Amino acid sequence: DSLRVAGIREHLLEMAPTSAVLFDEAHKCLYSSTQRTSTALEIARLAATAVAFTGTPILNTNGGRLLTPWMELVVPFAINPRNLTVATNAMVSYHVDTAVRCRETVVEADVAGVAGAYHKALYQDRNLAKALEMCYLGCTRSMVVETRKRLDMGVMVVARHEKHQIELAAALAKIPGARVVAMFRTRPAAAGLTNVAVRPALHLTGDAQQDPEAPPEGWNIAVVRAAQCEGYTLVKLQAMVTSVYPTNQATRDQLRGRINRLGQSSREVEYVTVVSGVLKNIHGNHERARVFSQCLHSKKVNADAVDKRLLTILAGNPPAANLGAGPGGVGEGLSNAGKGAPGKGGGKKARLVAATSVEPEEPVPAPKRRRIIEL
Repeated sequence: DSLRVAGIREHLLEMAPTSAVLFDEAHKCLYSSTQRTSTALEIARLAATAVAFTGTPILNTNGGRLLTPWMELVVPFAINPRNLTVATNAMVSYHVDTAVRCRETVVEADVAGVAGAYHKALYQDRNLAKALEMCYLGCTRSMVVETRKRLDMGVMVVARHEKHQIELAAALAKIPGARVVAMFRTRPAAAGLTNVAVRPALHLTGDAQQDPEAPPEGWNIAVVRAAQCEGYTLVKLQAMVTSVYPTNQATRDQLRGRINRLGQSSREVEYVTVVSGVLKNIHGNHERARVFSQCLHSKKVNADAVDKRLLTILAGNPPAANLGAGPGGVGEGLSNAGKGAPGKGGGKKARLVAATSVEPEEPVPAPKRRRIIEL
């Protein structure tokens, strides 16, 4: 955002030809029509060396097209839809193994109090939106219960939106021994919350408490929204409690990466997903997307293994609940997929960090498709 501050752009343009410029979270500079993106690309073209980092290069179905201006800084040819895949081979991937074991827990919420209203909304009125609200009502109560069970671990609680975040923070603050902090950009947005600290950004680490106003023991519950998926660290916490929200796989991977990243001192973190009603079906789709993403990120999977996994997904069979939680097979080393990490750059060309080819774990007959581009 500082690229839009008066005077900053001119100063950086003047320094660029003799400087190495690093762009972190480069996926925020993908829309060429914005001032931030146009300035970033202008600086990158002039820089002696430019390196762009991102853990989520593909944001939506137009992701490939949005990446084109950045990739054209890397490759010596004009990019079009036919050679886009070729261009992505110039991107560099670096994957950090945090050696943290990830445990997956799915909890079905108790909706006994609203079961009648839920079935009426879904089956009689055919009102899916109202049925979802009934599901979320039950899930919110269960999220508070699951957080209380893991208070000694420290819990990151993910809310659906701002109103839900306020509701969860108020309920969690009533738990004995809870020390709650919530991330809001402005304090007026959280007006009315008591016994809840409000911060525009959170950095909870095991090495140091960076907030002088925090309690001596530190916070043990952090409440964020699903949209707040990057730019902060919660490695002091060892569990994440969430429900099923309308997000893409990149956002869900980024949220999981808030507690599973370098600096996490625990050897295991737990991801708890609370589901109910039609949310169970949506969660099944999310899990299939996660398995596919893990396959493409993992260098332990060859083309044949990905094809087999895709056939399983297309057949509608749910993936194994503990995939990515232990050594061996497809699950080994897959729990960190989607996290951004340092890459390499050099010369006078920009290097965009994001893609890799998949190497087979054991020798296999040469398939027709030897490389899988990680998008």
